[in-house]
Amino acid sequence: MVKTCSWGTCNSDSRFPERIVDVRFIPFPKPKTNWEKCARWVKACGRPHSQLNVTNIDRHKFVCSKHFVKPDGPTEEYPDPVPADGSKVKKSRPHWRQRSPLSVLSVAAELTDLQQRLVACKEQLHQQKILNEHLLAENESLKKISAHTSSDFLPLSVDMILKQDTEDKKLFEYYSSLKYDTFVKLLQFLTAEDTPKIQRKRKDILSMTNENQLLLTLIRLRHNFGLKDLAFRFCISQQAVSEIFNAWIDHMFLLLGTIPIWPHHDSNKFM
Repeated sequence: MVKTCSWGTCNSDSRFPERIVDVRFIPFPKPKTNWEKCARWVKACGRPHSQLNVTNIDRHKFVCSKHFVKPDGPTEEYPDPVPADGSKVKKSRPHWRQRSPLSVLSVAAELTDLQQRLVACKEQLHQQKILNEHLLAENESLKKISAHTSSDFLPLSVDMILKQDTEDKKLFEYYSSLKYDTFVKLLQFLTAEDTPKIQRKRKDILSMTNENQLLLTLIRLRHNFGLKDLAFRFCISQQAVSEIFNAWIDHMFLLLGTIPIWPHHDSNKFM
């Protein structure tokens, strides 16, 4: 029977003895008994699919011993031919049942170590989960406290100052520089015929009464509080504070400016 090598461009042929000196032919693994090994050999030979594939492997297909790592042919460590495309030769890894007891023990030790790490990770994950639940509960409680605090915070107003005035005397006079009776008379005088003209009717401005708007104006004149401070105290925006203050200052200038401060020069003749 004529034997030829099926590996790459090899020309080993039993009809030419000069080509096969110290060379022996190893038959291909049969697809029926070892399909995976047969497919590896076909891939290693690197011939076109039309010339060599798993379907046309029979007892006449061989690979010469020149194409194995060891000159004697396949071994347990290198059971496949050297790839014809020049890629790196890979060592064969025996099945775990065929490995030595030492290798099996090392694998068992690795598995034990992995199991211990897995248990530690689960414990750490459980602790982190408990911590997250605790933080979420604490966050919810802080939100409730914040909402409760914000709902209990009332804007500064004339009524609030009058309620506190019983405990802290002259508190209204401290804020407005006027006694409450004088403040009421001034408010009546300023709003008797007309009220200040505020161009933009904002919601926070409409929610404030005339007495609270006048109180805001007097506080800014008395203490020179900033717009942000007054906005926080009255629970309105800074723009609303600015519009209220400007409108009341203009209105007070128009009404209070008509009141004569100095007597006419004719009346000074009789003094």
